[in-house]
Amino acid sequence: MKEFLDGQPSVVIDPAEYVRLLGYPVGHKLQDRAKELAGMTHDWYAKHGKPWVYVRKAGTFDLFDDQFIIDRVSFQSKAVLQRFHKGKAVDVFLVAVSAGKECEERAQVLWKESKPDEYFFMEMYGSAVVENLIMQTSSKLCAWADESNLAILPHYSPGYNEWDIRDQLKLIELIKKGNRASDKLPVESLESGMLKPKKSLLAIFGVTRHSSKLTSYPGMIPCEKCALKGCAYRRKPYRFSKDNQQKTSTDRIIMNPEQIKIPNPTYSLSNKVLKKWSDERLTLSSLDENSIKATFIYDGTTCSNFGFPLQFEYTITLANDSGSYTITDMDCQPANGDIGYQKMCQYIRQGNDLLEKIRRENDLVGQSLDKLFDQNVTFTPAGCYCDPESRSYKWNLVLQVLHFALNNN
Repeated sequence: MKEFLDGQPSVVIDPAEYVRLLGYPVGHKLQDRAKELAGMTHDWYAKHGKPWVYVRKAGTFDLFDDQFIIDRVSFQSKAVLQRFHKGKAVDVFLVAVSAGKECEERAQVLWKESKPDEYFFMEMYGSAVVENLIMQTSSKLCAWADESNLAILPHYSPGYNEWDIRDQLKLIELIKKGNRASDKLPVESLESGMLKPKKSLLAIFGVTRHSSKLTSYPGMIPCEKCALKGCAYRRKPYRFSKDNQQKTSTDRIIMNPEQIKIPNPTYSLSNKVLKKWSDERLTLSSLDENSIKATFIYDGTTCSNFGFPLQFEYTITLANDSGSYTITDMDCQPANGDIGYQKMCQYIRQGNDLLEKIRRENDLVGQSLDKLFDQNVTFTPAGCYCDPESRSYKWNLVLQVLHFALNNN
């Protein structure tokens, strides 16, 4: 794998991914003013944007129980150590990608011109570019690995869960170390660990010889989070791809041959939305002949930091109890690999105490799923998880989708 920095990588933003970053549900079609803003942003970036990618293979890599060492620089991320040990990593690639300073400069101009909508769309487009560049890089690395009977592990970055963002300072120096081309790297890390330009990402990709064993560990196949189309090295479908949606539908198992029918309720969501969300975001699986596990992915945005995207995963366990579904367990936590929750204002103030509060909010455990319709839940459109009211409203929506899916399977 050659190091590369010169030239502009091709950036083909999948509209569906851009829509997701804007905070819309999967499958949403932009219309009217939103469609106009998206088109204007795309056209401007196609003309003025200068994205870039830099990759180099580590000179040396050593993995221990309490640290991993790249080119004699030590890191202690618990999450990366767990990933590397499970994946039996034997090498590492160092990566830097960026949407370029032009994107950030344009966003600042739009803000100063009192154009918040245009500013927001430019910000989110920059994020989409970064995601696309990481996908392209992953694909190139997979091609390299495939020729050598190796496999690539999902990328991980400082600032992700259980990796101190201040390690950006060490990682950026490591990326530049001993390579004249990287001296031109047009990105820097501030003392806080934030990158400038901010639509940039530093990452590491582990390399393993044990690709056949990765399917045993959730989140160890990078393809699950990669929307790159036409990839010849895909090992698993993208989480929100049509292939994966179809698989989800056929995998659903209702425990009783005579399907349990719950009395028709009055949903606050339209049947169209309930059907779409149950198809695209909900996964049902049978634990045994008397219980079901439901998993729901919710996409939202922070109420601060200009609407940073976030993703939470809901898990509900149900038991077949005399012809009705009883909730035996409820859990809600950031989705695997998500870092958006760290940008929420209440997380900044409370830290992991906020996540613990979110996990403990399980008032319906031990009760019938029907009880969700007895709740008085205030409509709260906020996409974040800062307030109990917004969290309660999201739980109500998730349970409505689950109720609808069980009643209309």
